[in-house]
Amino acid sequence: MFDRRGRLVLENKRLNQVHAAMISAAADGYPVEELRKLSANAVEVLPSHNLPSTLSRLYTQVKDSGGTGSSSQCLLHMGMAVKLVERLVNAGIFTAEDKDEFLGSFVDAPSPFFDKEACKRSATQIESGILNRLHLHKMPTDEQVGLSTVFHLADEIVSGETFHPSGGLKFDRSVTEGELLLSPSEKDLARLSGKRVVILGDCMRNEITEIANGFSANGVDKLWVLTRSEETKTTLHHALECDSSENIEVRCIGDDIEGGLDHILRHDGGFDVIVSSPFERLPLNALAGDRGGDWDRVLSDEQFRQLVHQQLTHHFRSARIAALIPSCQIVLLTPETSLASTREEFALALFVKNSLHAFTVTLGVEGERLPTVPAVNQVQLTRRAHTEEPSNDQELSEEMERLVAAVMQCSVPAPSPKESRYLSKIFRGNAVTV
Repeated sequence: MFDRRGRLVLENKRLNQVHAAMISAAADGYPVEELRKLSANAVEVLPSHNLPSTLSRLYTQVKDSGGTGSSSQCLLHMGMAVKLVERLVNAGIFTAEDKDEFLGSFVDAPSPFFDKEACKRSATQIESGILNRLHLHKMPTDEQVGLSTVFHLADEIVSGETFHPSGGLKFDRSVTEGELLLSPSEKDLARLSGKRVVILGDCMRNEITEIANGFSANGVDKLWVLTRSEETKTTLHHALECDSSENIEVRCIGDDIEGGLDHILRHDGGFDVIVSSPFERLPLNALAGDRGGDWDRVLSDEQFRQLVHQQLTHHFRSARIAALIPSCQIVLLTPETSLASTREEFALALFVKNSLHAFTVTLGVEGERLPTVPAVNQVQLTRRAHTEEPSNDQELSEEMERLVAAVMQCSVPAPSPKESRYLSKIFRGNAVTV
């Protein structure tokens, strides 16, 4: 496992090197047709005249990498090349035709690509890093983790709100949320001026309206709202008074999230911030039936799959594109709940909130390594306990104000790792509860 992970780390480092050089060259006006010539792969035969400094530096780094593998003579192997062009297509730099031409003419590197000693060193570093995080300094087996989980769930005082098995980690649980204590400052909000924002969603119409008004009040240059249904498009078009505003546009994209974002990237100048909210509300099905009773209304396997697709995969689809936009701020919204929500609805909301945070944290960490350095954070409308939910109009209004403030805070440009390694980690991968 560690050997495979060590090789994967080396591959990602090289992939990020090449990706960073290509997007920097494209940003400086280097023609796409010239970038396609990198498919020759071997550094010795690649074009060397009138190169951008980023590509010249990349060639030098490859030559100086050393080792007995082909990684010191070639940029990539075929597996990395496929990932590279997928990134370039999703970011709007390559077209599908560019992708086909690049891969069709790609000259694969000889095996092995990386030196065996380099892979071994990388694997050793990963192994020591992981084992130092464990209580017993050894990896627990699947059986041990399974038994720990089963016995934990068998405890009568454990519920869905308190179930956090450690899996052998030194930490009892990962921190899945933090309170929004203060609204963003005027100085922070001023940094939103001139930004281009996409809001994705359908079922949370009131929340989308208030968030859009919050962005407008802070002087964003352009705001797109992408809905799934024509009905929601019409409702939001009137609510946001789009007829009298030139910088707000509501579009119906159906379920084509990728196509809607790609159109903005290629034809409308791109975006700096994306706020992703679900298209569908949580199901109201019961989670279990009475013993010997009717189970027709119980959440089925297929309905649970739909729930995962609508509440988790939905955010993955938008974030995987936004993460390839330089310095993009990604804000993921979880479903809203209130004191009026059923126990089942609240339980599912907790499941979505905690499950989504695993993705948010992972993308937050990976975002620091990507050359585009995106920042992803999660804003949660579900509190830790049902009794903490708003119970009257005043509390609902207060929650809405906190929601807008949290989204604005998470949309403010985060420090990059180059600016401050310390601050870049603080402002990525968080879950803010309102």
